[in-house]
Amino acid sequence: MSRRNWLRNFIHQLLILILFCAGLFYLHRKINNTPELKDLGWLSTILWIAIALFLLLLALFIRNSFFGYALERFDPGNVDSLRRLAAMKKFRLSPEQAQQIRAAGNPIAEAILWLSSLGYTEAGRRTMGLVFERPVRKLWPFGRQRFERVFLLYLPMPNVLIVDRLLRDCIAYIDQQSETRPAPHNHLFLITDMNHKDEVTSAASGVVNFLLKIDLGSLCPWLLDITFGRLFYPLDRSLIKPAQRRRQNSFRSSLLQWLTKADRVEQHPQSQFAAEPWAGEPVQPSVVMRAPVINGDMMSEEIDLQTIEGEVETAGETETTAETEGEAEAIEIDLQTAEKEKEIEVKEEEEVTVEAEAEIEAEAEAEEEKGAEIEAEGTPQSGRVTLTAEEETETENRNEAANSNH
Repeated sequence: MSRRNWLRNFIHQLLILILFCAGLFYLHRKINNTPELKDLGWLSTILWIAIALFLLLLALFIRNSFFGYALERFDPGNVDSLRRLAAMKKFRLSPEQAQQIRAAGNPIAEAILWLSSLGYTEAGRRTMGLVFERPVRKLWPFGRQRFERVFLLYLPMPNVLIVDRLLRDCIAYIDQQSETRPAPHNHLFLITDMNHKDEVTSAASGVVNFLLKIDLGSLCPWLLDITFGRLFYPLDRSLIKPAQRRRQNSFRSSLLQWLTKADRVEQHPQSQFAAEPWAGEPVQPSVVMRAPVINGDMMSEEIDLQTIEGEVETAGETETTAETEGEAEAIEIDLQTAEKEKEIEVKEEEEVTVEAEAEIEAEAEAEEEKGAEIEAEGTPQSGRVTLTAEEETETENRNEAANSNH
């Protein structure tokens, strides 16, 4: 039943049940009070079938109203939605189961032992974790052999994006193996021991919201929260077949039974767990680090292989770091050279500008001096010219006077 408008849905279903009950009561009373109808055997049979249907509807009403769960799309970015998801009791393990899984020294090794007890064998290692398969019993002697597959992965820091990517990788792997090793029933089993409850709940929303249905069967994700004792799985299973639901129910019940066994580790004394990281540097937990080792030869081989891989990765990281540092230094030198060249160019431009201004000022001063000299030279010449004209005038006047005397 949906959480939204819960009261309205409850009242509607209750009214339907009341009307159904009233109709059955009226029919039963009418048949008993009428001898002709009471003698009809088929009518009494129909009445009892209707009563059985009413009891079935009543049981479903009680189950969905008081023992049901909320079908909604949980938003990983909504605090209220995550709070509702964290408050759901159906995902919580019992105190005994939570204590047993917390006490496990290596949860991945525990899960591998549990899968081995169910008949699964390791079929490979992929980006989505360890791949385990077991054959499915065939109904007919002919036909291809089908498998039930489990992807097992430890996530130290889960989030909804990682869960979504893992689901897409699993679907791609299932499609790739459909021709050679078809698996209509698939499980993605994730284990985390992160201490942030909200972050784990946000990642679990990607598991709870998944609709299970894929093109070639079903894929059921599981998220085991060791720190807070929770097991998340999809809520809406309406799109898959009943046989697939039964297999998922069997998978969950088997897991819960395995968690309740206190002596499951002591039953496998030959299983040894990988030690802490052998290198001095901190190493992020991985599936290989969490996998069990059956004997000493396998352990030494895995340690040698992982040591070589670690040395290669360290050498590659060192070379990459050196190259990065060399490139950074070259870039810094180029930047400093460019800055110096710019400063030199600016200084040269400033010097050229100052020299040009000085030349312009010098030319202006020279022109002013030349103008002053020209003015100084032009003033006396005009005076002499004026005097010469006056002298000529006086001479003419004198000549005229002399002529008049004569």
